[in-house]
This record gives sequence, C-alpha cells and structure tokens, in this order.
Amino acid sequence: MDSQSSTDKASEGADPDREADEFALHPPIENSPPVLQRSPWTPLRNRLFRALWFATLASNLGTWVHEVSASWMMTSLAPGNAWMNSLVQVANTTPMFLLALPAGAIADVVDRRRYLLATQLCMMSTALAMAVLALRGQLNAYGLLAGTVILSIASALNSPAWHAVLPTVVNRHNLAPAVSLQGLAISLARALGPGLAGVLLIYLHPAWGFALNTCSFCGVLVVLFRWKPKPKRQRVRAERFFGAVRVGLQHVRHSPRMRNVLLRVALFVFGSSALWALLPLLVRTVYRMNSEAYGGMVGLFGLGAAVSSTVWLPRLRHRMTVNQIIDLHWVGFALILMALSQTRWYWVPFVGMYLGGACWICILSNLHFSVQSVAPAWVRSRAMSVYLLCYFAAASSGSATWGRVAEAYGLRQGMLWGGIMLGVAMISSWLAPVRSGEDLNLHPSHHWPHPNVKYPIEMDQGPVLVTVEYQIEPENASEFGIRMQAIRQQRLQNGVLRWGLFVDIEEPALYREVYLEESWEAHLRQHDRVTAHEQQVAEFAYALHVGPEKPRVTHLLLCDDQLMPVPDTDRPPVPEDED
Repeated sequence: MDSQSSTDKASEGADPDREADEFALHPPIENSPPVLQRSPWTPLRNRLFRALWFATLASNLGTWVHEVSASWMMTSLAPGNAWMNSLVQVANTTPMFLLALPAGAIADVVDRRRYLLATQLCMMSTALAMAVLALRGQLNAYGLLAGTVILSIASALNSPAWHAVLPTVVNRHNLAPAVSLQGLAISLARALGPGLAGVLLIYLHPAWGFALNTCSFCGVLVVLFRWKPKPKRQRVRAERFFGAVRVGLQHVRHSPRMRNVLLRVALFVFGSSALWALLPLLVRTVYRMNSEAYGGMVGLFGLGAAVSSTVWLPRLRHRMTVNQIIDLHWVGFALILMALSQTRWYWVPFVGMYLGGACWICILSNLHFSVQSVAPAWVRSRAMSVYLLCYFAAASSGSATWGRVAEAYGLRQGMLWGGIMLGVAMISSWLAPVRSGEDLNLHPSHHWPHPNVKYPIEMDQGPVLVTVEYQIEPENASEFGIRMQAIRQQRLQNGVLRWGLFVDIEEPALYREVYLEESWEAHLRQHDRVTAHEQQVAEFAYALHVGPEKPRVTHLLLCDDQLMPVPDTDRPPVPEDED
C-alpha cells in the first residue's frame, strides 16, 4: 500500500468484543453523527431525486402497459399458438439474465449519464417503431417478438446503471428512505399499470399501449439531459471490459456483506416465485374466480406494497435492524403462501395478497438498499448487476421448479411447498445476516501519496509487486495477524491478484505484506478506489507498528526481456561478444 498512515495509538483502546462478521476485524466505525429519525418523504425535498422519482413512476407505468399490450396482441397475431405466446415472456426475462453482469461492467467504465441516455433513447425508438408498425397493420408475430427482445436487451443494459445512480443523488443517511420511495414508484406502477392497460385495450388498439410507453420515456430523458453529475477524479484510463468484469466478481466474492445479501435474495426470490408461477391457475381452477378477481389481487398486492413502504417500513427502520425487518416479513410471506395454498374462503386470497405486497416490499427494499449502501461508487453498477443476476436466475429457476412440483402433486401442494421452503430458508438469517453499509464512509479518501517514480513507466507495464514492512512486538503478533486479515479483504475487494503476509525467519519482529497488481495502471487505480473506511481499517492495523518511521512501502516492477531504462550518461558499456 502507498499510504504512509499515522501510527497513532488511539485505536489501541478499541473494544475487544468485535462482531463476528467481516468487519469484526475492523476498527470502530468512524464517529459520524447519529442518524436522525427522518420522514419517509425526506428524499423528495431533493429536486433531482424528486424528478427521478416521477420519471421512474411514469416509465414503469409505460412498461407495464407495453408488456400487457404485447401479450394481448400476440394472442391475436398467433391465436392458439401457446409456444409463440409464451415466447413473449421469455423475450422479456432472458436478456436480463444473460446481460446483467456485462451491463454492470460497462456502466462502471463509461460515462454513466451518456450511457443511460443511449439505452433510454434505444428503448424509446423501439417502442415508437412498434407503435407505428402496429397502427399501420405491418407488425406480425415475429416483428412483435423482435421488438420485445430489443426492448428487453436495452432494459437489461440500462438497469444496473440506473440503480447505481440513486446513491449519487442522495446522501447515505437518506439512501434507505430513497430506496423505499423508489420501491413505492415501482409498486404503484405494478398496481396501476395492468389496470390502465386493460382499460386501454377495451377501447383502443394495442398499438396505443406501445405509443403510451414511448411517451413514458420522455420524463427520464429530460431528467438525464438536465442532470450534470460531478466529473470523476481519475488519473488513469477507464478499465477494460474483461478486467472490469473480473474485478467486479472479485469484489463481490471478497465482500461478506455483499455475499450475504446475494444468498438471501436468491433464497427469497426462489421460494416466493411460487406465488407468481401458480397464482393465475390457482385463481382459475381452484378458487374458481375470473380474471377480474385475479386483477384485483394483483392490484391489492401493489397497494399493500405502496402503503407498507410509506407508513409501516419507515417506522420499523427506527426500531429494528435491516436483518430483523427482513426476518419478520420473510416469516410473514411464508405463512401467506401456506394460507393461499390451503384456504377454502374466498376472501383469504385478497387479504393475503395485500399483506403479501407489504411483506414483499419490506424484504426486497431492504435487500436492495443493502447492496447499494455496501458497494463503493467505483464498483456499484457491477455489484447491482450481480444482484440482478441472482434475482432473475432465482425467479426463473424457482418458477420452473414450482411449476413442476404443482404438475406432479397439485397446485395447492406446489404453493404449500414454496411456503415451507421459505420457512426452512430462515436458517440463512443466522448463517448470512444482512447488514447495510449505512455505517460506512465509502467516499474516496485520496490519501495515498503518488509513488516517487524515477523512470518512465508505461501504464500497461506489469505486473507490479507492492510490499509494506512492519515492525511488530512479539506479544502483538497474534492481534496483528487478525487485523491484517481485514487489510487482505479490502486489497482483494479492490482488485489485486495475490496477497500474502510474511514474517522474516531471521528477524521475527519484521513482517512484510506483499500483494501483486496486474499492471502499473491497475495499481494507480487503487489510489482512486481506497475509501475513508478503508483508511481507518489500515490505521487500525498500523497502530501496532513500532518502528521509528511509518511502514515502508516499496513498488517492484517485473523486469523480463526489457530492463528499466537508465540515463545514457550512467549506462555501463556493453561487453562485446567473444568469438
């Protein structure tokens, strides 16, 4: 590491009873002011967030109307062809699963605002083309599928970057209510969109649903055109695509908080997908209700989510931890699935869907908030892409699994086993508790000094070996090893290839931290990535260093067939070859 951090011993009095997760090895969290109880509407005072919120609501309404219109239009373009009709849903979901990870990598290495403008314009143009062709009677079944695929691809490329924008708009203490409000916008769209589409399809051609979706992009585009984010302070080029993917996956792998969120979201979405996979058939064949009743249930689900995100959830956040909120509503959702599977009373599905929406938003908004708050800005889009990948993979595999279970044992049993699976999965609360990053200062610290380089170095030259030397008293050796594990974790999260801690066998008080970087450019990126929290972690470990000076840092560049250049005046004569 380049940081010649202070060896101040103030952190030696830290509480020895640290928690048993990855930050158990870390020092006490920085002394930030306590988070005041804020109104759930506080983020709306932010002008940019308010504009984004209304744009999100309009865009999601347009998306729901478009999807319902496309599904309905396919029934007339390919009547009786179940395969073609099912392909509409496949076209809507598959690109998100396939493109989430590369989309996150792209969003982190390009100008995010321009990237979002490009994806939004692509979706708007596609929806407009579909509307025009449909109105002229020139859109056949294959054209409808092609337009749906293009829209889904653009949406998949847009999604990680769009989710990563939110933490740059509001401060970290307002992030939780901001995520809830974003969930409210999505829930309102879920509740109102299908109904609006149904009314539109009664009186108008499905093409007008595509036209409405085209208009829904206008608000987002206006906000993005007017938004002027602060330019990034960057001393090196943006990462290359494959390198960005590797570093993004490595960051998630070595972030226990992130891994816990991914495990919990995969388990919850897998189990809860039984609801969406089986409810339509359950309503028609078991409850013996009509489509209006099903639409009412879906609307109540969205209404429950909207009420919960604005009334219930903000109160819970002042009294419970993120993990406790998730656990409470996880159990509630599991019980709702069991009730829906066994009920004989007509009113239970309606009440169950309302309560299910409330539980759904409380779980997913907290998981979503945890991902956004734990990931630093430089890797946030990639973190969101892995989160979305896990979400959609679990949704797809879960729907298929519960469909097969229902086919083999019946619809009631399929829904019941979905609830039982969620109940059993509650063990993950103890194995992988969810913790947000609201207590972490993840802003870049920019405290590493620039290396004193004597020779010109190409940016792609490497690998680079960095060593840090420590003098540690023998009685502190064990504690030092524990604290250095936190250093190891943050180095690997930031993209180093290898890391190790070595002790000199001739001088046992001398320790060397050694880590390998892919190139000189990759090492310089560390200067821009290290956060204020990581600085504090490093100082906590450096506090045990007892040398007369700060820990000594050296940078070693691989010399293969080309030696480092030296001035001509000092170049030694080259001996002539002997015959």
